Amino acid sequence: MSDSITNPVESTEPMLVERPLRLWNRWSAVAIMTLFITMYVASQIAVVVLLAANASILTITAVTVLTSTVAGIGSILLANALLHKHSLRDLGFSSVSRRWLGLATLLSIGVGVVRAIGLDWLSVTFPILNAGSETLSNMLVFDEPAAMIVSVLLISTLVPLWEEIFFRGFIHNVLRNRLGMWAAILVSSLLFGIFHFIPLQIIGAFTLGILLAWLYEKSGSLWLPIFAHALNNVVFGTIAQFFG
Repeated sequence: MSDSITNPVESTEPMLVERPLRLWNRWSAVAIMTLFITMYVASQIAVVVLLAANASILTITAVTVLTSTVAGIGSILLANALLHKHSLRDLGFSSVSRRWLGLATLLSIGVGVVRAIGLDWLSVTFPILNAGSETLSNMLVFDEPAAMIVSVLLISTLVPLWEEIFFRGFIHNVLRNRLGMWAAILVSSLLFGIFHFIPLQIIGAFTLGILLAWLYEKSGSLWLPIFAHALNNVVFGTIAQFFG
């Protein structure tokens, strides 16, 4: 009787990750936070200098996004290069299936609609939550078509990329290896919300963060929350340009 070797069929589905890899120990987490805070403070100083120089709002917006991206991604890549040397796949850049992309799309739209209605109700019912919203609108909404396009591109590409790498790939990962899934999701999402500073933005980012952290948790890939975050920002950024 001849022996036959049956190769298992490789699944196109990404491996479900019940618990993210332990990427960062205590000292590497401290190193990343120190690098991030240092670079982020430097970025805010650059913004203050531009404000003092009466730079255009588009220039200030672009510099804010670009320097934040350098701080968020740079702190992790620098610590990774010096301390761990994880691969991109280890860091969360693994493939996702079309089924997950479809699910992420539906959830992003559904949560986005509910979030928009809820935030609109909150802004009318509790006007104090609108503090700072006008300043944010001035930084993101423009009358010139070219400025509109640049603004939407920035908030739908670089912002989702660096925020997901930092808040899901780093913050959620560190918390997840010390807490249960939902505790890590809620705490990382709360930190994500607080980072946005403006009251309505805090609430909106917190609710969006829950979805993004859940997608990262269940898919094991950063590409999914990056995609969902980008889709959310494209939709809301476009709406803000025409109706904000």
